[in-house]
Amino acid sequence: MLRTFACLAVLLPSFAFAQNGFSPERLERMRQVLADTVSRKEYAGVNAMVAQHGKIVFSGSFGFQDLEAGKPMQPDAIFAIQSMTKPVTAVAVMILYEEGRFLLEDPVAKYLPAFATMQVLAAEGGDPAQVVPAASQITIRQLLTHTDGMFNFKGYAAAGINPQQNLAATVEKMATVPLSHQPGKAWRYGNSYEVLARLVEVWSGKPYDVFLSERIFQPLEMKDTSFFVPVEKAVRLAKGYKLNEHNIVEPLPKQGAPEHLPIYVGGGGGLYSTTGDFMRFSQMLLNGGTLDNHRLLSPITVDYVRRLATHRWEEVAPVISEDAVFIFSEGTHIGKAAAKAAFEKTFAHIQDEDYQTSDVRWTVVTESVAICHYKFQWRGKVDGKSASGGGRGTSILVKSGDRWCIAHEHLGPNS
Repeated sequence: MLRTFACLAVLLPSFAFAQNGFSPERLERMRQVLADTVSRKEYAGVNAMVAQHGKIVFSGSFGFQDLEAGKPMQPDAIFAIQSMTKPVTAVAVMILYEEGRFLLEDPVAKYLPAFATMQVLAAEGGDPAQVVPAASQITIRQLLTHTDGMFNFKGYAAAGINPQQNLAATVEKMATVPLSHQPGKAWRYGNSYEVLARLVEVWSGKPYDVFLSERIFQPLEMKDTSFFVPVEKAVRLAKGYKLNEHNIVEPLPKQGAPEHLPIYVGGGGGLYSTTGDFMRFSQMLLNGGTLDNHRLLSPITVDYVRRLATHRWEEVAPVISEDAVFIFSEGTHIGKAAAKAAFEKTFAHIQDEDYQTSDVRWTVVTESVAICHYKFQWRGKVDGKSASGGGRGTSILVKSGDRWCIAHEHLGPNS
């Protein structure tokens, strides 16, 4: 469950901060927070970038690209962006949606027949031999919103799924593994985006990496974003780290990136990118689907994606605190018990869980937007083997009616 961090720290001279209506004092506060995380060795290095109205108002680098070698962080450092591959996949899917290749309520089996007769675990996380038929077909909408039930990681491991198989073979094998819950009945952060990547191949008739390059990366001039890092760019690759038991960064046992396109290319992770490249992708979404006269999506589609899924707070709360009561706005309180139950459901494939969280901090931005920062540690068994981990988490939540939606979730340096 280890993953390299992709959060970095960077600063402009103070005279630039006063422009565009930003408070120099508050930007300095941001700088100090980022600097402190590096000095405490919670992160080896940080690149950060803030834009307003399409203009960069805060940008720079802090700490180390390679801590052990003393190599300073560079603005063009390349990172393994892990699950930030998913929003790219979602854009690819919606490009094809606008072209009329599918409907959101279409069953996945319409395009991938192997998903026609899915089985479901009788009890989530229970005996893999005890299964029942799926009560309904998995839909494209459910894949996009992580409500499809593809969270049976123990089953995927038993099926022999590994990165030496290509996307088509992997997804075909995933279809033989029982779902963790009935389609549409729960939210779990699972493997649905691998299936979406395969669907992009089926709908477009092109390999997934080729579609992303032609339809997203080239139009947006994301020149350093790919599923591999060529030899001539390897010097820019940021080293990967995890937090040890003392909450201090230490190098991941496996370093480096593929120099050529790997056998497995999927939609849930695997991309390498830079802060600048991903800012261009993000700016395209903020602009309603366009950047520099290149339109990828219509404004209506971008707005629809933002509203595609909301969840009750109790279903998706990512934090646990033994004594905290979280106050979002006037009269809205969430207690520890509901948050802990949801967190444990999210990590249902970990057996005999033991979670501890600390340093839980809430920032209420408006009555409908809140940000949570927290640390977490866990130990237990994954696929029958003893394991442990921990790290830091940041959640951005948006309120819609009586529901809270996680608009963005980042876990790192390891999760």
